[in-house]
This record gives sequence, structure tokens and C-alpha cells, in this order.
Amino acid sequence: MTGRIDSDGRALVDVRVRLGTSSHTIEAGVDTAFTGDLLVPRDLVESSGAEPEKQVQTVLADGTVGEMPIFAGAVRWFDDEERPAEIIPADCRTALLGVGLLLGLCVELDYSAMTVRVFPSDVAT
Repeated sequence: MTGRIDSDGRALVDVRVRLGTSSHTIEAGVDTAFTGDLLVPRDLVESSGAEPEKQVQTVLADGTVGEMPIFAGAVRWFDDEERPAEIIPADCRTALLGVGLLLGLCVELDYSAMTVRVFPSDVAT
């Protein structure tokens, strides 16, 4: 999976997401401070018609404690491999791809070429 580094220095990749009966390709920021799987704009979840699987207590980066719904979904990547994903809706414009989905993968950021590469660790560089 390849992506780009934008003018603000954010690492962005396209992720194919399945939620409920709908599928979308979304641009997501690679966020190693986010320990969940995938955070997406709330309207994407609402338009899917999916129901929350559970509620979890969260602590945001600013220390705010709250509760958020978790939706069961999946991401498709690496030769159409489908991987289950816990999807969190949020009031955001850019989705976040978190550590929960990055475990076991390599992430390569090249700020000279402004490119991003995410690949399985068993793939040669």
C-alpha cells in the first residue's frame, strides 16, 4: 500500500473500508499515537446503517475521558486480504489508521520523496 505525505507532513494512505453493507475507499492518516484500529468521519458510519457492536471507555490525547461506540467492519488491502477492524466514528475530516491495524506491518515514510509505504514485514524492501 502506498500513499503520500501532504504539505503539513501528515502520512496519508487510501484504505478500503467495509462497514455494514457499504464499502468506501477513504484517505486515512497513519497515526502511531492512536492505539485503536480505524477512526472515521461520523457521516460515513451513519450512512452505512451499521449498528454499534459495543461501547468502550476512551482517553483522548487531551486527557478527556469518555465513551465511544465501536462498529465491526473490515479493511481490504494487500492483494484484497480482508482484515477485521474496529471502527470508531468521530467528528473529524481525516480518518486515522491506528496501531491496532499496523501491528505486524512495516511503515516507511520518505520525507524527501513525500511518499508513504505500508507493507507486510515479510516483503523485501
